[in-house]
Amino acid sequence: MHFRITKVSHINIFSGLNQLNDISLNRLCGISETELENYFEPEIKTLAERKKLTVQQTKEHLTEMYDGYHFSHNVEGVYNPFCLFKCFSEKDFGSYWFESGTPSFLVKTLQKQPMSLTGLINGRKAKEDQFKNYDPDSQNMLPVIYQSGYLTIKDFEEEKRVYTLDFPNREIREGFLEVLLKKFVTVPNDDLGLAIANLCDALETHNIDLALSIIKTAIADLPTIVKKDMCENYYESITHLMFRMTGYNVVSELQSVVGRSDVIVTTKDSVFILELKMDKGQPFEVVAAEALTQIDANGYAERFAVNGKQLFKIGIVFSSKGKGMIGWKIG
Repeated sequence: MHFRITKVSHINIFSGLNQLNDISLNRLCGISETELENYFEPEIKTLAERKKLTVQQTKEHLTEMYDGYHFSHNVEGVYNPFCLFKCFSEKDFGSYWFESGTPSFLVKTLQKQPMSLTGLINGRKAKEDQFKNYDPDSQNMLPVIYQSGYLTIKDFEEEKRVYTLDFPNREIREGFLEVLLKKFVTVPNDDLGLAIANLCDALETHNIDLALSIIKTAIADLPTIVKKDMCENYYESITHLMFRMTGYNVVSELQSVVGRSDVIVTTKDSVFILELKMDKGQPFEVVAAEALTQIDANGYAERFAVNGKQLFKIGIVFSSKGKGMIGWKIG
């Protein structure tokens, strides 16, 4: 099994001669793929029989749900031992991570800093000092999120010394997003799953009006703690969150030659390019037209033109006064 110990900076609890050796990015112990196959064959077979799957299919499910942790850029990934053992015990591919607690500290902080949300749920590039050490005097939440296991190392650019951090597996991604989503939207908990299922159906059938109606209904009025000048980031984050919950590929702030698109959702046969705009006291039709013009002028759709998927360009207009989504226009 592996353990994480967060290094806390700028707290004088150790003298200069008694500093602990920081092994945050060194090789750590864990249940590797090889160890899983060598030592847990009976449990895997029992689980496969219970779920009416082949052994290979069972291994693939285990990998998707509980594997993917990398605490260094050059070592084999490891499984989450707690969730793996719970899965074998319960004989079910459940989401067990959040049984041991929810990221309440993180949620409270994000409610005060909604601008940080998109960067966390969309994969994050960072230098080592940005996520390795936690400083209580800083508003940087990345070290806490990384050390807590919600993000892990997915890639490393040796020359630039830049890490890519992202969710380790499906269990963490879905659980994390679900916890956050319930804190940021007004959909009742018992209806949330149905809303996401309906959103999936709407995307699959290209029913854009239904998809955006679901999001419009779910978005709450801007919390009083959030300032008006933060509306755009807040709405983009919630829109991104809801689309991520569908399980489809979603990217925010995707860089093109001349700009960055707000939200792009990709399904098996379609690409939805969404440009989000605040009305700023202007008529809806004017702002929506500007959004669609920006998609074309900045060439957001060009990179998808050769993949054979159907393209949808959508301009969405939000209220600058925190009154939610005003409407949308399809190009």
